[in-house]
Amino acid sequence: MTTQLTQIVIPASEAEADNEWQAGAWASQLIQVAINEAGYELDELPEDAVRFDDLWDYLARQSNSGHALISDEPEDSLGSWRRAAQLLDDLGFTGHRALLEDFAAFSIDKRDRMAKLYAEGEEMAAGDLFQPFDDRFRALRPSLKDLRYRLRDWLLQRPWTKVSSTAEPATAAWMRGLVPRHPLAEQRLAARKRQRVAEHHGEMVAFKKRLLDRLDRKTLK
Repeated sequence: MTTQLTQIVIPASEAEADNEWQAGAWASQLIQVAINEAGYELDELPEDAVRFDDLWDYLARQSNSGHALISDEPEDSLGSWRRAAQLLDDLGFTGHRALLEDFAAFSIDKRDRMAKLYAEGEEMAAGDLFQPFDDRFRALRPSLKDLRYRLRDWLLQRPWTKVSSTAEPATAAWMRGLVPRHPLAEQRLAARKRQRVAEHHGEMVAFKKRLLDRLDRKTLK
């Protein structure tokens, strides 16, 4: 029998905050706790909760660092971007959906170019490739702030969202207590750790090769 996480619990203090981000930030963090600490897989969470987290993550990253840094490892992010674009479409934000889809395609197309620029220390040139997406995002309506308000309202209306009226402080420890540990958590988290170690090793080997190639080119000059 599959273990499912069927509810995302949000404290009233976060749900009723005057700003547009507290409820969403709490829900996103709880979803990450469920995946990264409690051992759940994506298909064991409410589908719309996963899409919400994908969209929230994209908006947060765009706000903090722009599209250039979001574009890192596009193959790994493609599923997340697609789910976020689907939710944007469902919410009626067709301009934002089109931008995200164009950005995803561009990131895949330019992945080798980006890797080469970063390996050569050309971070600014890499960022310039994605500046048009940042400009296009800023020109879209609704604004990022209004979009987040509407996303928050949508989140609080979901059948899988529960607003808790408890007086318990909205702490990280209380959040973790809201997510029952999956029966297979230990095996799953251990397997994910092994995969990350293997991926990190591969990345280090590739980085060292790019560095040596770069030094060889300088020596030849």
